[in-house]
Amino acid sequence: MLKVFKTWDKKKGKIVVVGTLEGTVFTKIVSAKHFMVIEEGYGIQSYTLIQLLEAGCKIIEIITKNGRWRSELKQWIELPGKDYGHGLQSFLPVRKMEMVSQYANRKMRKEK
Repeated sequence: MLKVFKTWDKKKGKIVVVGTLEGTVFTKIVSAKHFMVIEEGYGIQSYTLIQLLEAGCKIIEIITKNGRWRSELKQWIELPGKDYGHGLQSFLPVRKMEMVSQYANRKMRKEK
């Protein structure tokens, strides 16, 4: 069963979708703008991490246009929360995630 997780984003002033949980795997689809350079990775709201723990989540997958990154929920839970304006979040550097698939560039060249 697929469960959608949402949270309040104080900077945007609205509720946003964080991702979905299916079984024990939480999936978060992100765009390039979500990569936090200073943290060298991606963030998930601290409140959502607590909800995921309570829901039985074990694995977190981050999907970007370039690939799929996998990590364990416990890696995120152990991190301190930081607030860069969107609310308290934990940030996990991509070097601590496992790349489970890499997507090829999908741009097609026009043949002349």
